[in-house]
Amino acid sequence: MSAQLPQLSSIEIVMGESVMGLERKMFRGVFAPGEVVQLKQYCFTPGRVFEPGKYIVGELPDIAFEMGLVEQLPPVKGKSAEIKNTETPPE
Repeated sequence: MSAQLPQLSSIEIVMGESVMGLERKMFRGVFAPGEVVQLKQYCFTPGRVFEPGKYIVGELPDIAFEMGLVEQLPPVKGKSAEIKNTETPPE
C-alpha cells in the first residue's frame, strides 16, 4: 500500500512566496515600519489612488500587501550604501 498525499494547488512557504505560481505576496509584518518599499502597480482605495513608486511601509494600505502589489527594494551596494558626514567640522 502506498500513502497518498493530499493534492495542493500551491504550496506556501516563508514570506508568502508561492512555489506553484509566479506571484509573490508579502504581508506588512515582513517589513520594518520605516522601510522603503516599491509599489509595483496602481492600488485603488476608497480614499486615494496610490501610483506605482517608492513608499514607506506605513504609508500604504493593508490591501496593497494582501494583493501582492508591494516588494522589497534591493539592498544598496558599494560606496553609496555608506553614510557620509557632509558637515564641515568647526575650526
